[in-house]
Amino acid sequence: YVNDAFGHSAGDLYIKSCAKIIAEIFNGIGKCYRVGGDEFVTLIEKASTIDMTHYLAMLESSVDASNRDNKDSKMKMQIAYGYAIYVPDLDKNLEDTYNRADKIMYANKREKKEKQKYEEFKKDLVLEIEDGEITAANAASLSGKLSQMANGAVYSDDLSVMQIHD
Repeated sequence: YVNDAFGHSAGDLYIKSCAKIIAEIFNGIGKCYRVGGDEFVTLIEKASTIDMTHYLAMLESSVDASNRDNKDSKMKMQIAYGYAIYVPDLDKNLEDTYNRADKIMYANKREKKEKQKYEEFKKDLVLEIEDGEITAANAASLSGKLSQMANGAVYSDDLSVMQIHD
């Protein structure tokens, strides 16, 4: 997406920025590798003894900080991730572990895209005003009241009728 929308030099910078964040977070507990395109793998020995949620929260926080620091940029960084711990009874080899992590990463990626679409949709449907905001829901209510006024009467919440004109 980045290469198509912003050019290859922006794509290279994007990958380098992501790699830097990934390395800063995970190099202390494992070894990070770029395995292709925009995909990275970190091999962590004794991963079962590490609180991965802590490191993933640090990753999310670093991405958010990077986006805040570059708030003028139209290109927002996102890093989708998945992880799996080698389980001898489940995995024949390390590739099986990798494939499990990959499936989780793609689910995470879908979730991030859906959240991004929701935020864009919300931005399009919410008008912020000084004392609040107009959303699709309260705009529909306002539209109903205007229609009632055009027809000559307004109905209150207790269903009483207030005549406005004939």
